[in-house]
Amino acid sequence: MNRRYPIRARAETALTRLGFRIIPHLPRRGVVALANVFGTLGYRFSRTVRRIGETNLDLAFGTSKTRAEKQRILRSSFRSFSLVLLDAFWFSHRTEERIARWVTFDQSFDVLFNPRPHICVTAHYGNWEVLGMAVTARGYPLHSVAKPLKNPEVDAMFIEARHKNGQKIVRREGAVRTLLRILQQQGKIALVLDQNTKLAEGGIFTPFFGLPVPVSTAPAGLALKTGANIFIGMLTPQPDGSYIGEHGLELDITPYQTGDTSVAVRTLTERITAELESILRVKPDHWLWTYKRWKYVPPGDDPARFPYYRRNAI
Repeated sequence: MNRRYPIRARAETALTRLGFRIIPHLPRRGVVALANVFGTLGYRFSRTVRRIGETNLDLAFGTSKTRAEKQRILRSSFRSFSLVLLDAFWFSHRTEERIARWVTFDQSFDVLFNPRPHICVTAHYGNWEVLGMAVTARGYPLHSVAKPLKNPEVDAMFIEARHKNGQKIVRREGAVRTLLRILQQQGKIALVLDQNTKLAEGGIFTPFFGLPVPVSTAPAGLALKTGANIFIGMLTPQPDGSYIGEHGLELDITPYQTGDTSVAVRTLTERITAELESILRVKPDHWLWTYKRWKYVPPGDDPARFPYYRRNAI
């Protein structure tokens, strides 16, 4: 047994409790400043993580962006993620008041705020956590699937914070049945779709910035089974610490409901992934570029096309 993990777990628990006690009482400008400091330090000293980000940016943009542009994007990505972490604490206090003050939506989100069922898809872009809070605060509670954190005490604290805001967390085990029931009851669910999904768990390889990545077919499959439309949207941070919900797009699934279901699932999954890519091409600054998105090589593909952190297909 690794004796270091209990010590690490206790430290994580203590720091999380401290975060919930202190960070919610900081002024907004203090939270933003702290995120900028943490992000800058992370970029400067996390060489291993920075290398992943640099590699991913080279893969995605090649020579279409200069080295200086890629460095700026990566620094912004570090700062954005730091703000996500801090805001998990800050928005847990006086949530509705702070959402009303610091979060707005552009007109592209109007289609989401109605009683029809929706499968809401986002990415690790901007602040996906606050996006869920903000939609729920508008009177449309989101049910989202969450993978449990390794530390159960920390996991419980964050789940409790989400529940206070009205969000509902669905465990991954048996999630499909629960999500189907929610959609059939005219509810809304939320899925983050830029994670590596094992093929055995419903993932398929889909083009993303020119290389295949394993993407979950859950949104497409649920949409085709229930008739619920898919809504894609992002919450983008602004320099003053506010957020804007933008890039909203509703995908009508009617054209996909004819013909072979497996073909429709693949086609719809590819469409969703392409829409996410188009957003990142226009506004790359706030995506989590340090994630190993191109980690798995499909059977029969050339490993040399993939980054240094590649592995065989899952």
